[in-house]
Amino acid sequence: MRNFLFTLAVIANIFFLPFAFSQETITITTYYPAPFGVYEELRSRRMAIGDNYIDNTQFCWPPDVCVNQFNADDDLLVEGNVGLGGMTSPTWRVQVTDDVTINPFGQGVAGLKVFNPRTTANNLALFGLQVGPDTWQFRHEGTTPIWGVNNFNILAPNAGSPAFSIAAGGNVGIGTTNPQRPLHINNAFFAELLTLQRGNIGKRWSFDIDASDFNIINSTDGNIPITIANGGNVGIGTESPASKLEIVSNSPIVGRMGFGDMWQDFWYDGGSDNAFPIIHVGPETGYTKFSWKPAGVAERELLRIRNNGNVEVPGNFSVAGTKNFKISHPTKPGEKLVHSTLEGPEVAVFYRGEAQLVKGEAAIKLPDYFEALTRKEGRTIQLTAKGKEPFLLSCAGVSDGKIFVYGTKPDGKFYWEAKAVRADIKPLEVEIEEK
Repeated sequence: MRNFLFTLAVIANIFFLPFAFSQETITITTYYPAPFGVYEELRSRRMAIGDNYIDNTQFCWPPDVCVNQFNADDDLLVEGNVGLGGMTSPTWRVQVTDDVTINPFGQGVAGLKVFNPRTTANNLALFGLQVGPDTWQFRHEGTTPIWGVNNFNILAPNAGSPAFSIAAGGNVGIGTTNPQRPLHINNAFFAELLTLQRGNIGKRWSFDIDASDFNIINSTDGNIPITIANGGNVGIGTESPASKLEIVSNSPIVGRMGFGDMWQDFWYDGGSDNAFPIIHVGPETGYTKFSWKPAGVAERELLRIRNNGNVEVPGNFSVAGTKNFKISHPTKPGEKLVHSTLEGPEVAVFYRGEAQLVKGEAAIKLPDYFEALTRKEGRTIQLTAKGKEPFLLSCAGVSDGKIFVYGTKPDGKFYWEAKAVRADIKPLEVEIEEK
């Protein structure tokens, strides 16, 4: 039979007489009978429990010499499972049937408190962290849960619901016990839903959902540079975008830009005129239109570019260079022909043609709108005889939309050209101060 000696220094305080103390040394062996008794107090400097620890040639405390030497500060070593609080068949290394408090501070304040305030068989607080009167709970919810079936929840001190929850399917909820995505955050108490900060550089960016919009916030200065409105409009520099994309900026783009609206594709506001819209209409038969439309004012079209390439300008058109046209060369394939316009200090129109005298006279009828379109002053008529035989031509001017011509050859043919200044616009201001 194994023979081992496990010597304990025992101080037994037996209160037979006041202030009377009795001290004895008990040697416990495997031989029967072993000492038996009930003692008021049992003390040991250190203890090792377990079959392997019996052999003191294999396990010992210093200064003894053995194969496996314990650390001198190891006061209690247990080889098997330990049951506390009435646990008779522990299956874990340490198994407790009641609350356990670990106090590392030594000041009556619990650092770790393991407890079980279950109300039903399926609602279990695994453990709590307590400092002073405040306790954090770490809970597993069963099949009849308070917060989510089989959820793992963390409750802050005095909180009415979990601050952190992991659902049975793996979704994580912050501020919600029913997370619908891998990470679901619900913040009903603070202005900013999520804040990001890198190190201690002092810059913070936050994400927030207000009554209807999603905002990206510069938490350092409180500005909201980006807003996604409830209807899907995106605003940069504005919290109330009126189109699919609206940009409000002072630099480097001065003004506001936007995309999409009920009647426009793109618009720009320089800060005073409110809107400079660009509208694209239709397929091949359509056009792209540039307009000016301040608030409360009817749209004023500025430029229209048709999808076939034609350009229409409702207002005046001024250029610093020349006004040219470039077309394919009529006789040299692969080359272009460039012509420019004839310029002058007036906005004029001209009409020309060929006529013949009858008995030395001719009346040339101009277009019906000639009188309404042109000014009466400044009209000029140019006549050129046609043929090898020269003859004289004269003109009485324009009257009632007609040019009256006279010649020395009764049946002479001639060319004519009439020029006049437009009356529907103001005279051209020729010399102006550069602005």
